[in-house]
Amino acid sequence: MNAWAKSRCRDSGVMVERILKRIIDEETSGNPYVRASTAMYTMAIDGWAKSGDANGPKRAEEILFLMMQSSDKSSTCNVHPDVQSFTTVIDAWAKSNSKGAPKRAEEVLALMHKLHSEGNKDVKPTTATYNAVINAWSKSGERGSAEHAESYLHRMEDMFAHGNQDVKPDELSFNSVIAAWARSPSRYAARKAEEILDRMESLYRVGYPGVKADTVTYNTVISVWARAGVPGAAERCEDILRRMERMYETGDMSVKPDVISYSTVIDAWAKSGDRGAAQRAEEVVFRMQHLYDAGYTDVKPSAITFTAVLDAWARSGEGTEAAHRAQNILHFMETAYAHGNDQLRPTTVTYTTVIAAWARSRHPHKAQKAQMILHQMSHATDPDGRPNVVTYNAVINACAFTHGSPDRRRQALDVATCTYNELRMTGNLQPDCITYGSLLKACSNLLLAGPEKDVAVHEVFGRCCEDGQVNEMVLAQIRHAASEGLVRELLGRFGPVGRVGMHDLPRSWTCSVKQGKNQTGGSGKSRAGGRMYLKREK
Repeated sequence: MNAWAKSRCRDSGVMVERILKRIIDEETSGNPYVRASTAMYTMAIDGWAKSGDANGPKRAEEILFLMMQSSDKSSTCNVHPDVQSFTTVIDAWAKSNSKGAPKRAEEVLALMHKLHSEGNKDVKPTTATYNAVINAWSKSGERGSAEHAESYLHRMEDMFAHGNQDVKPDELSFNSVIAAWARSPSRYAARKAEEILDRMESLYRVGYPGVKADTVTYNTVISVWARAGVPGAAERCEDILRRMERMYETGDMSVKPDVISYSTVIDAWAKSGDRGAAQRAEEVVFRMQHLYDAGYTDVKPSAITFTAVLDAWARSGEGTEAAHRAQNILHFMETAYAHGNDQLRPTTVTYTTVIAAWARSRHPHKAQKAQMILHQMSHATDPDGRPNVVTYNAVINACAFTHGSPDRRRQALDVATCTYNELRMTGNLQPDCITYGSLLKACSNLLLAGPEKDVAVHEVFGRCCEDGQVNEMVLAQIRHAASEGLVRELLGRFGPVGRVGMHDLPRSWTCSVKQGKNQTGGSGKSRAGGRMYLKREK
């Protein structure tokens, strides 16, 4: 029975209960050598609790009630539910994904308190019992689950303060509540999680060693702040990281910051939008690098870590300075990789992020800068660093937003056209709706109004229709880039041009559009004709 109960097999609950039933039948038939015991019933409960079966918690609870009935029938019965039996049932509900599981866990706990108040000392709830209830709420994802989890922690603290030594909160109690807040959509989740962390620190300082916060605890609180999306959240993340660093420097090994600690702070800065966020993210990643160089191998930054910093610079709004900083970081990664640090091997995302940084700058030659990176990627032997359709689109986007003299805009249009043609000739990639939308934006921004511009716009839109890549973005760009006459020519047959939508267009124009936020284009060959040459002003 014990082997099946602990096996975690899908059939473990069925098998253990089958063995228990056989024992009960033997005992009922008068076999003096076979008697069911509390331990056997508890094994059956445990088997269902660990089975992973959707009905496991319900079956575990039914066996518990069967124990209670057997105990009530005879004072000489060898079966008496104890705290472990009840706690195992609560734990089964805690691990269940079924709706209402926390409420069922609460009901079992309430029954334990009722039986204990009636004189049954064997079912007095313990720390493990309350932790299971807290865990049930923590994992449930139900509305108000974090508040419920914290209320049970406060209840434990209150009972312990009034002399109940059996429900003393421990690290698991506090960490489960922090985890509950980590899963909560509440706008106050980060602050509440940090309050629990502060409570743990205070208790530990006054002599409660069983509630010591560790690296995982701190990392969880940092992650809650990182997702908070409120002003100052990234600063709070780094403040907590610095607390960890100070404690570790004074000898507390249990809160040593790890890769997750630093990476989460970097990600928080990268996504914060705060002024100076990119600089702060860069400082953290090079702090990691300095620690690694000094021998702290468990904080070794990776290409993903550095790419998050590149993304911070690309999003920073600091223009040309941001592009130069991103380029310098890329150079650092390439140099480190060339000297044997495989963890810093730049990836497709790394290079594409640097291109995006150039695209968002006002550098006069950003189109050429982006194209140089693309060509470097195209000649790479490492498949993880070769361009994808997003990379090509980023280069075209850099071209579309080039400013300056007519000559400079003509050069940018040449780069955009060349990039489109190179994309089509790759053989394994094809232009997508973002490609065509960006090309139309390039025509709109880089060409003066007139016949030549309409010819270019007509050419791009025709290719887009042939490839089945017309979407809402393309429609918006065609209305913006083309003259009124050309818009009527292209869309007028489908209704009033201002109201023509996707549903009005031929299916062949839209059939290849990929739905979803992260559209990356498809593989295969474009159906559109040969190389494209966009006419432009002399």
